[in-house]
Amino acid sequence: MSPADVQYISTYRVRPLNSNKESGKIPLTPWDLTLLPVQYIQKGILFLKPQSRQTKEEQAFLVDQLKKSLAPTLDFFFPLAGRLAMEKHKDDSISFFIKCNDQGASLVHAPAEVLVSDILDPVYVPPVVYRFFPINYATNYDGLRLPLLSIQVTFLIDGIFIGCTMNHSVCDGSSFWHFMNSWSAVTRGKAGELVERGLGWAAWLLNQTITSHNDSEVRSSWEAWMKKPLLMTRSKAATGLITGSSPRFNVYENDFGWGKPIGVRSGCGNKSEGNISVYPGPVEGSVEIEACLLTNTLKAMGEDLEFSVYAKQLLFLFSFFFIKSIS
Repeated sequence: MSPADVQYISTYRVRPLNSNKESGKIPLTPWDLTLLPVQYIQKGILFLKPQSRQTKEEQAFLVDQLKKSLAPTLDFFFPLAGRLAMEKHKDDSISFFIKCNDQGASLVHAPAEVLVSDILDPVYVPPVVYRFFPINYATNYDGLRLPLLSIQVTFLIDGIFIGCTMNHSVCDGSSFWHFMNSWSAVTRGKAGELVERGLGWAAWLLNQTITSHNDSEVRSSWEAWMKKPLLMTRSKAATGLITGSSPRFNVYENDFGWGKPIGVRSGCGNKSEGNISVYPGPVEGSVEIEACLLTNTLKAMGEDLEFSVYAKQLLFLFSFFFIKSIS
């Protein structure tokens, strides 16, 4: 098994069903701007195939169905169909914003001579997994020329992997999985909560979130950032332990019509020493942890019996409080 086992058949550009060009531009906040130098979010979910060894025609049909469901989903997530844009002002300052121009998201069709067990069984994530994601190593700044959303559907021998690469200056983890939840719901044939309740409900939720913040504190923070902007870089991120994702994200309910996921993996983006991703496990109440550590660090941890005992206790307590908080 090697990265060469993945072939790329076709790439499609998918636009929203309805034009959103009148939405104009959406300015990036100082927090969004700090993420410009770092890389896109890359998360993917693994499914078992309804049947092994699908024909090329069957694969093409499924990809076509995903294209058809992605378009109406982008009606509600139309900024993802745009591009980043930059504007220089008279005082020599520069501002960034999302240009809602309906240039579209990309959807890649790729088969791979890889088994589901090749992905799930190893303790270490095999390098071939990184080939299941489009536009690897792109920084959020590259959204000036690249799609803000790129998706790859990889047909394994006995499974399907949907890898999603999304601009992190445009979306956070919650938005990422909200998009995936909505797209899978549309694919199954129903539009989900957003369509059922309408855009007015979504706007109300946004208003609730905004009003929950103290105005003076937010303004003070932004003004301080404007005086001394700080951008996040990989070198800064590598100086400590960083935890991303969340066990609260709705990962294993993404059913596109052929069953729920059996695994979740991340791409090669933003990989650095000390990067930890936490996901809900496939079994209710369980938690999965993906750690990016140097080989020597991993070896030392594996040989440290005291650490192993402590880690198991910590995971038990974490799972207990997580279950208690959602019950």
